[in-house]
Amino acid sequence: MNDDGVVGVPPGEPITSFALGRVTPNPSRYGQPVTIEYTLPRTASFRVSMVDVQGREVAVLASGMTPRGRYRATWNGDQMPAWLYFVRYRFPGGRPESSGSCSRVDHSQSQAPGALR
Repeated sequence: MNDDGVVGVPPGEPITSFALGRVTPNPSRYGQPVTIEYTLPRTASFRVSMVDVQGREVAVLASGMTPRGRYRATWNGDQMPAWLYFVRYRFPGGRPESSGSCSRVDHSQSQAPGALR
């Protein structure tokens, strides 16, 4: 992966469709950036953002003309409350909108005795 979040595509390896990869860690705790992996089958105007449960965009992770390839985007949602968030992908010619989910866990929430941390 380079500094732009490009993972790369081995020569000769076909990419035939948009693919949402892993969203990790999920759930995430404060101080843990979330990594979102995705694949674009061709160069396109593309946008990946985080939205809350009410559909409000809370962060834009990537936007603009993006070449074919595999990518990783990172979101540090430490400024956001613990809740469920969605990864929204938009690009022309593909599915109009695709999403994955990510939950943020407040590290200060108490856990039941004996619960794993």
